[in-house]
Amino acid sequence: MANLKLSDYYPEFEGWEAVDTSTAQKPQIPDPQTQQSPYLRAPLPLALQLQPDTLKQYNRPGLSTFRTAPIPAENVPGGLLSTIANAINAAGGLPGSNGSGGIGAPGGPGTGSQGPSGPPGSSGNPGTGGGTGPGGTGGTGGAPGAPGAAGSQFDLLIFMAGAISGGIGVANQVVVYFNFTRNSSFAINAPYAQAIAQVGAAASTTFTLFRNGSSWGTINFPAGGSVGTYTQPSSQSYFAGDTFSLIGPPTADVTLANVGFTIPGVVF
Repeated sequence: MANLKLSDYYPEFEGWEAVDTSTAQKPQIPDPQTQQSPYLRAPLPLALQLQPDTLKQYNRPGLSTFRTAPIPAENVPGGLLSTIANAINAAGGLPGSNGSGGIGAPGGPGTGSQGPSGPPGSSGNPGTGGGTGPGGTGGTGGAPGAPGAAGSQFDLLIFMAGAISGGIGVANQVVVYFNFTRNSSFAINAPYAQAIAQVGAAASTTFTLFRNGSSWGTINFPAGGSVGTYTQPSSQSYFAGDTFSLIGPPTADVTLANVGFTIPGVVF
């Protein structure tokens, strides 16, 4: 039976070459490239290695011991051993070991002082809650709220087109007539309202403002004047669908012409 290749079982190994096993593999000999110190008897992590190099360490659970192994003579530089021996002799030799002591008589009962107080005990469980207390008195009223934001402002612009040559109006002329589509209002005395004519009036001339056929204000041009004055006793509101109209005087002025009106209002 022919030898099967590894790629026969695993196609992804196709083209790989087998390792040469004809020569027996030898173990790695420790050297400075593979071991921190060639003299270290037990391989240790770098952080645990101590000096001298020839240190033997035993690690057991709960117990660690260390001893220094003798330095082989063949690894010691010349003259080092004699230098160490001379240093030991100069220091008076190595210290002797302690003698063993005798067995003493048993001691009497201790009479030491009282020890310190122990730590405080843990807190007890919380007590049960108390009954419901009586109801409190009512609080004082809050401060008034801030004023609401103003509505959108607009200017109602009206121009009287003259029915006679030169822009002169006629008796009871309907200057403007329309319906409001939004709720709107005009302030009392029509602040910022304007009325102006290109040609002034020969005699006092008054225009009247109406809401749904009811008058609520007037605009008067004095004799010889080209600026009108608004008179409005109270504010006036219009709701969507109300009719606004401006009607000229029963007798048209013979010179007043090309008149424009501006009435400021607010949508609410």
